[in-house]
Amino acid sequence: MPQSSHSDPSPPTTTLIRSRSGSRYAAVQDLVRWIKEGKLRPGERLPAERLLAEQLGVSRPTIRAAIQDLQQSGILQLGDGRIRKIALGAIKSEGNLLGKCVAIITDASREAPHLEIPQYGWEWALQAICIDAAASAGMPTIVLRTNQLREEQVRQILRERPRGVIALRHVVASPRGREVLAKFLDAGIPVVVNSHGPTTEGFDRVVSDHAFGAYQLTRMLIERGCRRILRYRPLGAEIEERPEWLMQRDEGYLRAIAEAGIAVIPPIEFRTPIEMTQDLATFELMQRATMGYLIDQFSGKEPIDGIEAVTDSVVFPLVAALERLGKAPQRDVLVVGYDNNWSYCEWRNFTSHRPLATVDKENDRIGRELIELLMERTDGRLPPAPQCRLFSPQVVVLDQG
Repeated sequence: MPQSSHSDPSPPTTTLIRSRSGSRYAAVQDLVRWIKEGKLRPGERLPAERLLAEQLGVSRPTIRAAIQDLQQSGILQLGDGRIRKIALGAIKSEGNLLGKCVAIITDASREAPHLEIPQYGWEWALQAICIDAAASAGMPTIVLRTNQLREEQVRQILRERPRGVIALRHVVASPRGREVLAKFLDAGIPVVVNSHGPTTEGFDRVVSDHAFGAYQLTRMLIERGCRRILRYRPLGAEIEERPEWLMQRDEGYLRAIAEAGIAVIPPIEFRTPIEMTQDLATFELMQRATMGYLIDQFSGKEPIDGIEAVTDSVVFPLVAALERLGKAPQRDVLVVGYDNNWSYCEWRNFTSHRPLATVDKENDRIGRELIELLMERTDGRLPPAPQCRLFSPQVVVLDQG
C-alpha cells in the first residue's frame, strides 16, 4: 500500500460483506481479512480511524473499539508517536498449526469417551463427534478447556488465530466460558455454539429442538391413555441457572397438554446434592429421594399415570421407587426418559425395567453440522446474519420384553 509522509494511508477500496452489519465484530473481521489478503501489510501504518470508519460503514467509536481488540490480540502494535502498525507476523494462518485448527471449547469436568461415539446419547460426546467430523474434513483440532485456560494463554491463542471455534453447551452456560467466547468473537474469529438461550443469539448455532422432542414425548403418553403426566427433574448441582433447554421442554409439554385439554401437573424439579455416580449406593440414595418426592402424587383422587424423566439415567431409580410404592412401572405408571443413553447407564443393572420411550437428539448429526456450519462461515458461504440450525429429535419406543 503506497504511503505519503504528508497524509494518513488510505484503506483499501473494496466492497465488503460483513458478518454483523455495522458492528465492532464486523469491523474486526474485515480488518483481519484485509491483512490476510495483503491489503494491509505487516509493518505498515494503519489508516486513520476516520478513513477506516468511512470505508467500513461504521461509527468512529465502533472502529476505535475494533482497533483496541486487535491491539489486545497482538495484531496491531503501537509505534513511535503512538502510531498503530500491523504487527509483523500478525496473522499466520498459513504458517502455524493453530491457524489451521478448529478449536473445540469445552469445560474441564468430563473427557470424551472412546467408544462408538455416534451411538452415544450424552451431550458431552459431541466433543469426540466434532473431532471426528473435522478430521474427515481434513482439519486438525485442538481442545481447549475453559477452566484451565489462563489469560496469557487466551491472548496467545488469539494471536495465532485458529480457523474457528466450536463451543459446547456447558461452556456457554458458564460465566468464564462466555467471557472466553466473547474474546474470540471480538477478535473476529468465527464461533459456532451448541446452545440455546439469549446469551447465544449473536452466534451461529446448531441445536436440538427440545420443545419438539418434549411435545412428541408428551403426545405419545397421551395417545397411550395418560391424563396426569408429571415432569420429574433432579438436576445436577453444577447447573447454576435454570437452563434454556429445560424451558424449551416445558413449551413442548404445555403445547401437547393444551391440545389434549388435560390438566398441567407442576414439575418436580430440584438440585440434587448427590454426585450422580453410577454405583449401587448412589442408586439406592436416588431411589429413596425419589420415593419422598413421589409419595404425594399418589395420595389424592387423581394419581399420576405418566412420568417424563429429565434424562434416561433418572428412569432407573424412579421405576425402583415406584415399585417400592406399590406401583407397577409401565403398567400403572408409564415412564419415559430423554437423551437415548439408557443402554450406557450402569443403573440399568439394578432394575429389570427400562424407559418405555426416550428421545434421540441425533448428536452425531448435530456434531457434524457444527463443523459444516463453521466451514461455511469461514469460507464466506453464509449470509451476514447469525445462523440457527435446529435439529428435530426423534422419539424412540423401546421393546419392554
